[in-house]
Amino acid sequence: MIDQARAELAPTGTLRAGINMSNFLLVTGSAPNGDPVGVSPA
Repeated sequence: MIDQARAELAPTGTLRAGINMSNFLLVTGSAPNGDPVGVSPA
């Protein structure tokens, strides 16, 4: 099952993911250097 899931989620061998930076529940602001802070960027 793990190999099947891996093949479906990352058929080329690389898993790509993204984050909606407009979601205030996941990204609460930015650090002085500009890096996003919150639950997701951690």
